[in-house]
Amino acid sequence: MKATQERKTGTFVKVAECLYRYDRSGTYFALFKIDGKQKRINLETKDLALAKRLRDQKRRELERLDLDQSGVAIRDLVTRYLETRTAKRKEKTIWKIERVLTGLCSYKDETLDKPLGEVSADKVTTSILERCLYHLTDSSKVRTRKEYFREMVRFFKRMVADRVISSSPADAIHPKEWGSNEEIERPIPKFDQVKAVLHEIRNAPFSDTREESADFLLFMAGAGMGNAEAAALKVGDIDFEEGVIRIRRVKTGKHFPIPIYQSVRAMLETRTKNKSAVERVFSVSNIKVGLSAACKRLGFPNFSQRAFRRFFITKLLDDGVDPRVVASWQGHRDARLVLEIYSKVTDEKKRQELQKVNLAF
Repeated sequence: MKATQERKTGTFVKVAECLYRYDRSGTYFALFKIDGKQKRINLETKDLALAKRLRDQKRRELERLDLDQSGVAIRDLVTRYLETRTAKRKEKTIWKIERVLTGLCSYKDETLDKPLGEVSADKVTTSILERCLYHLTDSSKVRTRKEYFREMVRFFKRMVADRVISSSPADAIHPKEWGSNEEIERPIPKFDQVKAVLHEIRNAPFSDTREESADFLLFMAGAGMGNAEAAALKVGDIDFEEGVIRIRRVKTGKHFPIPIYQSVRAMLETRTKNKSAVERVFSVSNIKVGLSAACKRLGFPNFSQRAFRRFFITKLLDDGVDPRVVASWQGHRDARLVLEIYSKVTDEKKRQELQKVNLAF
């Protein structure tokens, strides 16, 4: 662009490096040439000092971008994103991800003349994204709102990483509004309640899987494993001579060893007897219905299956087991993660610690 260029409606006059003033309106524009491509940006100001600051800011943003992708429509970006985001995931999970991003593409904001799927990602402001989320999750449960927000965050974070946009419009949205940081009370059963629930499930009327369901829950409560890890456990994963169980974290695919705790050894010996190494230890994979019914009959809170894993970890921490050891038994490298998530102070622990307080004035 020359220092002065003629236009039918006015003239652009160069006032500083990469900075032009449109004489008809007095508005400043920035003009950059990055990676061989020109990019003109309306700075939407008539103040020269502010225009210079905005020019420098826009230059830094553009240098972080891949300009070949700057005009790609969100619908095409979503298609590419889904190829990796949904790889090796369950059908239900894929459906949830696609539901969120299809909603993003179809949403038509009041400030735009076409659906978001037809515009480029840099056109999506924080306000537009918030209105989109409210529109898509109107009257939805907290869990659904959380799922939509988290998937939007992941999508735009990937766009930043791929240099499609310089910053995510989701960054300025407070997560708490969408249930992501809500303090949810998750009841953890006490030792006597665990025993009572196991006994209730084992003696449940009209149940063909009561024994196995009770053993499945016993493994979660007595070895601190999650539902997916318990369901995926195979006979060949257990080495009784070495006293080790090789667990595969289903979410990440990584393996880690845990000891065969005495609380589950006898049950595992019975469950694996006369089975081949490739067979699963448990044929059941979900006992949610039976567990809920047992809690209801006993008058207990509606404990989730995960609550029994939390019981195990919390019990170890309360008993003074080194958090680093607990973390390694859970397949974590950092003990801080275990402490942050599972170190709920139980009433029993409070009573024990109270005995140590002896202030005689």
